[in-house]
Amino acid sequence: LWQWWEDFSNDPDQCDIAGECTWKEIERQACRSESIDGDIVVTGTEDGSFQMIESHLIRTKSTVDGTFLGVTTDKHSKRHQYHIAEETGVFGQFGDCTPIEVRDKQNVRQVFHVYNPKRVNTTRGVTQLAPVFSISGMLEDINFAKLVQQQVVSCFAIFRKRNAIAGGGPLP
Repeated sequence: LWQWWEDFSNDPDQCDIAGECTWKEIERQACRSESIDGDIVVTGTEDGSFQMIESHLIRTKSTVDGTFLGVTTDKHSKRHQYHIAEETGVFGQFGDCTPIEVRDKQNVRQVFHVYNPKRVNTTRGVTQLAPVFSISGMLEDINFAKLVQQQVVSCFAIFRKRNAIAGGGPLP
């Protein structure tokens, strides 16, 4: 069993459907995606390899009953399906969404969701950078307002007019 695991986990052709990553690289990517993106889904395939699905592809194009952010749950928050969008290659556009059952017909789990829920009923993960975004958004707004203020001040300096007397000197 140990030798089988060593062979499987160190051979990208066996453990990654794309034939690119070893098991350690899949683990590293899953950990990184959980921290930065908030979550990632790894699915098992029929041949025994795994496929990684990035979080931006977990979505639905239309309303599906019991589905929130691409995850279909029952009334007890048990996950039943993940909806995976096709990438169209056009920026910001996605194709049809395909639901993937969490468990196959033999009740074997085939979808593994790597995330750190902040609440019990959370269906998706939250990036560790979320607290930074609100502060950086405010800082960006303040910087923008100060730049506009400086432009307005500069604009008034350009349009300032002064009257002069006939001798060429300024008015007292």
